Amino acid sequence: MMGISKQEFDFPRGGASVDPSHGKKSKVSNGCISTHAKNQLFGVSKKRKAGSTTSVVADTPSKKRKVEGASIWTRAVTQKYLKDGVMGLGVVVEIYEECVLLETAYSCRVKLPATQISTIFTDLLRSQQISLDSTFIVGQMVPFRVMKEVEEKRNPSDNGKALENLPIVSCDPSKLNAHLTTSTLFQGLVLHAIVSSHEEKGAILDIGVPCVQGFLPIKKQKYDIKVGQPVLVRVDSLSTSRVVIVDSFVEQGNLSLEACANLQLSHLMPGTIIECQPDVKPSASSGVFVTLGNAVRGFVARNHLPAHLRLDLAKVGKILRCVVMFCQQNNSLLVLSAHPDVLAISKPERRASFLGYSIGDTISCKVIYVIPSTPLVCFSLPETNGEKIPTLVAVSYKKYLRKVDQLESFYPIGSEHKCRIISLRYADRCLVVSTRVDIIKHKFVSFKDAVPGDLVSAKITKIHGRGAQVTINETVKGFIPLDHISDKKIAIEKVFTIGKHVKCRVWSVSERMKRVWLSARPSLVNYKGCLISSYNSDNEGVVTVGVVTKILETDAAIIQFFGNVRGLLVASEAKRMASEIK
Repeated sequence: MMGISKQEFDFPRGGASVDPSHGKKSKVSNGCISTHAKNQLFGVSKKRKAGSTTSVVADTPSKKRKVEGASIWTRAVTQKYLKDGVMGLGVVVEIYEECVLLETAYSCRVKLPATQISTIFTDLLRSQQISLDSTFIVGQMVPFRVMKEVEEKRNPSDNGKALENLPIVSCDPSKLNAHLTTSTLFQGLVLHAIVSSHEEKGAILDIGVPCVQGFLPIKKQKYDIKVGQPVLVRVDSLSTSRVVIVDSFVEQGNLSLEACANLQLSHLMPGTIIECQPDVKPSASSGVFVTLGNAVRGFVARNHLPAHLRLDLAKVGKILRCVVMFCQQNNSLLVLSAHPDVLAISKPERRASFLGYSIGDTISCKVIYVIPSTPLVCFSLPETNGEKIPTLVAVSYKKYLRKVDQLESFYPIGSEHKCRIISLRYADRCLVVSTRVDIIKHKFVSFKDAVPGDLVSAKITKIHGRGAQVTINETVKGFIPLDHISDKKIAIEKVFTIGKHVKCRVWSVSERMKRVWLSARPSLVNYKGCLISSYNSDNEGVVTVGVVTKILETDAAIIQFFGNVRGLLVASEAKRMASEIK
């Protein structure tokens, strides 16, 4: 049997101590070797057999297929499928003080709280020795496990509509890797780990597996790492019973042939890269069926293929390198991606870049394919300077399409259309565009278009204790704080209802959060005079309107204007104005 041997491993010492405790005991014996034979992956020395050429009929991708007694997952994953225990691979898209927002395949979004990274990280965060924005960067890949699914809450003011929350996830190795044993740590498996300490020749990692630690040699570190930092690694060698050598250049290796020979769905982890064998003849226009090994079958959706293969599925070769995006123990859930930007796991810049395109840009695109039942139209992007086909594509959905009732006649394959970029999809590697004339002509399609003081019409989408969330022109997210819903204290439910359009002014813009703060206070919205939104000497002597945000001990007041501009109202003037109001 090939597995982790019982030979002891001598750590390259450098003065740092290693805490062997993992917080929980494991049902293992004989040097932590599992006695459950069903979990053994090694024991087959021969190479993986050629994949089956069984034809799989796929008239629609919305159902699970039965192939040789096993089901193949072909559904698009939505938030309703993100139940407790589901594991996924997400891309960092936004970083806040207390959490990180991840985007997954099919553009689902999940929330990773700072307290769900690891115990070490939480302790360092509380002592201000580490922070989320110093640990994560946009485009970084993070595997996770769903800890709390979306809860649908009812609010008397929402006219019966459910208020959605994001699923809560964890990347803590002790939770994400809790089901793993020494017998399932096979070569090529991708794990999420936490740096426990530094040695002379590398770093000791907590991989969340009882009695086992990871060791990341310096030469296999992509960048300098510090204690408490999460790191995504690939199992490189299994030479001892208590130490696993790992590599942070994840995309430079695949799941081993020996592991594939006895592969089961329960062996897979998010981020693991596998060489799959596509069916000889494509049997579905929505994607490609593949064999991973040991008769384990999967499906790669068309929107998760490289851009040049989305144009023509017949061009898929004999081998398709895929990365696991979703999986779950004791479940048929398996989502794969073969996009090169996603496969380059250790290179966040590949996912943070969109070939220079930005939200609000207008581009000319050609139709690749149309799915009337969705409805969806996929476009190719313009080639520049005779270069190869761009790695990105553009997609448009029902609410963004012009003449959606004439889909096939208005969008024939190869036809060219003027489009406006509405949003960016990091994990699916595409641009969401609109062909609607009104959206193309809009001045306001991105938070970057917001100008403090401008009047806008906002649609209420959510109501909660801190205020109201809104959208502007269907594309821009905004927020009306509780103290800006009215000039007087009043229950928010008496002012706003879900779906209502509200006249507002842009109060401020957050570049970091990519969000617009709005005010619906009548005194600000209806003011006809000059508005202050910048520190400018030309404003001297201007009569304007602002909001008192703080009263100082001296009885002076801090006044806030548009664009986060603040001013000081001296005590004598504050008292005079207060007396006039009375």
